Amino acid sequence: MPTDIIMPQLGESIAEGTVVKWLIPTGGRVEKDQSLLEVETDKVALEIPSPAAGYLAEVLVKEGETVPVGTLIARLEEVKADGVVNKVAGVILRHMEPPEGGRDYYSPAVRQLAKEKGVDLAQVTGTGGGGRVTRKDVLDYLAERAPAKPKATSSVPAPSVAEEVIPFTPMRKTIAERMVKSRQTSAHVVTFFEADFSAIARFREGKALTYLPFVINAVTRAIKDVPILNSSWGEAGIVIKKDVHMGIAVALEDGLLVPVVRHADRKGLTQLAKEVTASARSRRGPSSLTTPSPSGPCAI
Repeated sequence: MPTDIIMPQLGESIAEGTVVKWLIPTGGRVEKDQSLLEVETDKVALEIPSPAAGYLAEVLVKEGETVPVGTLIARLEEVKADGVVNKVAGVILRHMEPPEGGRDYYSPAVRQLAKEKGVDLAQVTGTGGGGRVTRKDVLDYLAERAPAKPKATSSVPAPSVAEEVIPFTPMRKTIAERMVKSRQTSAHVVTFFEADFSAIARFREGKALTYLPFVINAVTRAIKDVPILNSSWGEAGIVIKKDVHMGIAVALEDGLLVPVVRHADRKGLTQLAKEVTASARSRRGPSSLTTPSPSGPCAI
């Protein structure tokens, strides 16, 4: 029985994902929970494990393509089928020799497409088995004969030979968009304060605690004292959040993530330290800690 592989939901606000690389070749064997492919979203890049053991019989989304969450991207088969050409509605189609004069044999789908588009199939070069004409051949034939569209003039100058253009990843594009949006919707003010950490330094002696849990604890206490700090701008007025969620910036090699510690005001130093460490290490897989929350305007 085939197993469908779909584009997973990697976060509450994630709507689509990009297939970066298939780690198993078509027809290759994969075990359950073995990494099957790499997926990148606008917030994270990670390896997706296979939900079952089997053979990668069909890849529907190629590397570099971006599709919505829930899209069927591949199928696994329990048994490796020899000579499989395609699968339609669960039926395995195997290679067959075309009938005599096979080049003149056309499937109903090809005939219907040619009729709709007014194509003389005798003029189409077939690339299927035995020179059979496929739907793709007809579409390619139409594309070759379509009138060329005028090229749109681009205001972006072409890079010179002394320059190299590195394409944006979805994560990089999102970071840039969020930074510009922040400038447009928020008042940017920088204020510096000095704090005496001598007592905290003495308290940390002999304990596996960094300074970060103490900072989180101090910020959450300040929010309790001054609730308007935990607010955002809304069309009807200032929106004050009742829950105190704290974003913690985590640097990656290719970008930046802000995992969220939920209800940080309800947790002690040890629990905060554990969750911060877990969120920083969970870069290669989704978790409740790494799912960004739209309801927390505060970040460290």
